Amino acid sequence: MPEDYTSLAEFRAAAKHAITNYGAIQSYMLVLPADFPGVTGLTFYDTNSFCIYCPRANLEPNMNHAIAVVGWDDEYPVPAAPAPGAWLIKESLGTNVYDGGYHWISYEDKTFLQGCDIFYAVRAASGAGYQWPGLLTHPGTLTRLGMMSTDFLAAGASMWGEDSRGYAWFHAATAGDLKAIGLVTVNRNEEVAIGIYSGVDAELNPTGLLGSKQVALDERGYHLVDLDSPVAIGAGTDFVVSLTFAYRDQADPLVYCTDPNRPPADTYVITYVATNPAPSWTAMPDIVEDSSVFLQAVFADP
Repeated sequence: MPEDYTSLAEFRAAAKHAITNYGAIQSYMLVLPADFPGVTGLTFYDTNSFCIYCPRANLEPNMNHAIAVVGWDDEYPVPAAPAPGAWLIKESLGTNVYDGGYHWISYEDKTFLQGCDIFYAVRAASGAGYQWPGLLTHPGTLTRLGMMSTDFLAAGASMWGEDSRGYAWFHAATAGDLKAIGLVTVNRNEEVAIGIYSGVDAELNPTGLLGSKQVALDERGYHLVDLDSPVAIGAGTDFVVSLTFAYRDQADPLVYCTDPNRPPADTYVITYVATNPAPSWTAMPDIVEDSSVFLQAVFADP
């Protein structure tokens, strides 16, 4: 998000760095009906330069379409824009739109990568070999973002000056190798300890460590974290995936979902109360109705 950076130029540099490192980033743009062939009306798409330049900042809240940003050209000429430069966009609408499914958006566009805009980079070490969606506590944030009533909020122990801890139970209907964990960060520069356990004790503390991973997550967004080595899970086995966010003086880091149309997953967070010096594990629905800690356990291809 731009507020994470000292200037729009620094924000753009971060976006370019993410494209270079990960191949593409996801963000959102304004699509108008007249952008499509054969439709008349308002459009900011120039068919000669294959570029969109919208000078109207008031339209930023109307961004309605997720796209992949796959490149840029600092010197790309943009008709009517006050300066050159544009982002290269790959469309999901097919090859019959824009320039064979690709187009440009001007750096000077007042709706794109401006103001409160965001971009995501999905990170995975191997990039292949996943049985998607694997096991989920909830639909992925990127798969249906903006198309459902679900809210993604955050809980934790930051106000107590303590690490924030949460976990989710999973059930493996068939045997397989647990290969990666999916999670979302709402803060930058998080240090996260991931643990895989066989169960919990009487106080609901995870026990029976099967695997672990320490990871530093520099950016906000969705992260797919490969485990250092797969964890074999037997058929019919229940297991626990835990997250521990190291305490930092910032917003609570444990992302949870609320959806009244779906039964909550079996997830827990560590909680503190002023009347009890010892923390305890509390089921998320007992804290926020219809809520689940967001966690994904992703298995390798069988």
